[in-house]
Amino acid sequence: MIIGYARVSTADQKLDAQIDLVIADGALDLQDREFYLNGGYQFLQGRVNTNWLEVDLIDDKGLQGLGARLQLVSGDTIQYRAQNGGVHRNVQEPPRIHFGMGQDEAGLLRVFWADGASSELRVKANQLRVVEHPNLERK
Repeated sequence: MIIGYARVSTADQKLDAQIDLVIADGALDLQDREFYLNGGYQFLQGRVNTNWLEVDLIDDKGLQGLGARLQLVSGDTIQYRAQNGGVHRNVQEPPRIHFGMGQDEAGLLRVFWADGASSELRVKANQLRVVEHPNLERK
């Protein structure tokens, strides 16, 4: 008998720009009880050798851009992401936003902040970009 469900977190766990999976099997399988008593976690390492972009958002409230929408245009591809704080059903993920860029080496990143402000910047592949809210006052 199996009770429960698995939880999956996707993130760059090793900070090598490869998206990894951490699977926490929340099932209680009475047939394989030793596996669950020893942790019940699996780590699957990402192994994709294509271009990427990671984005950290900074706002004046310390919310890491919560509610912002992002658009990356690279080559013939348009991708969208939302900064939801990394919260999913039963899983918390880092707030860093990841875009796969395939063979594209540059793109245009647009950030539409929750308060209506926007940012637009040209980006190169294979880097972490920190984007600050346009109204952020540095002390």
